[in-house]
Amino acid sequence: MNEKEQRLRRPWQELDRDIAQQDREAVARCLRELGSDQCTHAIARLSEERQAELFGMLEPGQGAVLLQALPETQSARILHSVSDATAARLLEQLPSDQQADLLNQMPRRQADRILAVMRPDQAAEVRQLLRYARDSAGGLMIRQYLAYPADAEAQQVLADLRMHADRFRKYDVQYIYVLDGDGKLVGVVRQRDLLLADAKQPIVTLAVPNPVGVHVHTPLEELERLFDLYPYYGLPVLDEAGRLVGVVRRQDVEKAGEERTGRSLLKLAGIVGGDELRSMPWRVRAAKRGSWLTINLFLDLMAALVIAAYEDTLSAWVALAIFLPVLSDMSANAGVQAIAVSLRELTLGLLRPADVWHVVRKELTTSLFNALLLGGCIGLVAWWWKGMPLLGVVVGAAMALNLVIAACVGGVLPLLMRWLGQDPAMASGPILTTITDCCGFFLALQLARLALPYVG
Repeated sequence: MNEKEQRLRRPWQELDRDIAQQDREAVARCLRELGSDQCTHAIARLSEERQAELFGMLEPGQGAVLLQALPETQSARILHSVSDATAARLLEQLPSDQQADLLNQMPRRQADRILAVMRPDQAAEVRQLLRYARDSAGGLMIRQYLAYPADAEAQQVLADLRMHADRFRKYDVQYIYVLDGDGKLVGVVRQRDLLLADAKQPIVTLAVPNPVGVHVHTPLEELERLFDLYPYYGLPVLDEAGRLVGVVRRQDVEKAGEERTGRSLLKLAGIVGGDELRSMPWRVRAAKRGSWLTINLFLDLMAALVIAAYEDTLSAWVALAIFLPVLSDMSANAGVQAIAVSLRELTLGLLRPADVWHVVRKELTTSLFNALLLGGCIGLVAWWWKGMPLLGVVVGAAMALNLVIAACVGGVLPLLMRWLGQDPAMASGPILTTITDCCGFFLALQLARLALPYVG
């Protein structure tokens, strides 16, 4: 293995050494030799101090490219670590929607300081975007778009494009928007139609009228639905008065959907805030996990109290203890499945908190079949294993009843949490586990107590 191959196996080690030595040329050479994925991996393995030093050494354009390749959470933490001036220079190289997303994850005071250092025109655009919810059209839109008055001629538009080519080259342009005198959207012109038009032809005659647009407060779920319906690259975003204020791109909506899914999975697993990377300081990561684990500990003690209340029954029927973990695990799995479906339907706008009885009816019909099947299976296993028919009846009945309860509770919990104004993904899992454990243990032990007189 030659020296270069050895470096590429652990590129963060060489990168760390070059940064410590403040060798800008060596850092630049190392990053050039690495592909995009390897750069992301190498930067993630550096300490936060080294990351801050690295982005302080890079040219703003190169640093911005790397920030775009990193997870948003990590990019925000890097900007939090560098000086306000460096953060401003890096942000100025990014699209306006990404600028707003990153500043949204910083403390308000630091975000204000960075905005004060940025170019006034860019700072004004970002402040406008920060007014909107993160997962809405206003929060996701970019402010870099091309728009011209309806009476402009094709040759005038083309001349303006050539005159400002340096600025427009940075725009991700697919369409040209036509506005009336009040700034309201009249239509959309494709670049091809503009290039082939007669010089004196007004662009309003080239425009596709009544284009599909969205409101600044349109939620992410509706944006995903629209992009599924229409093969557009982007959609114009309109304010309350119908004026064009930005463009939301398909790629940004898809990325936001993926990030939301990732946050939901982490929240469902009990990661506070729905965001964690192993490059974060251990204290931050420990706090994100430990706070919810502590709550879980006390919730689990409630299930232990149920078992303690039936200690005499469990002592008399020790074989039952073998099946309690199976009962707990199967019921939790059934409940998590129902939670996942409810979370998805809430996200897609197919469910509302008021649809509780609809969810219960649907879960009853689905869970009853599985409850009878799995309850019968575990009952037969208990009978065959221990040679006790009554044990099979108790375990099977407890399993069947608890599977139905778990499915109904799991389906309803996200709706209840949304109604209470809480994040459905964050709280549903631990609450469900406590309920299913308590119910499962109670059913099994109570049925066993009732059956004890008939045990031979």
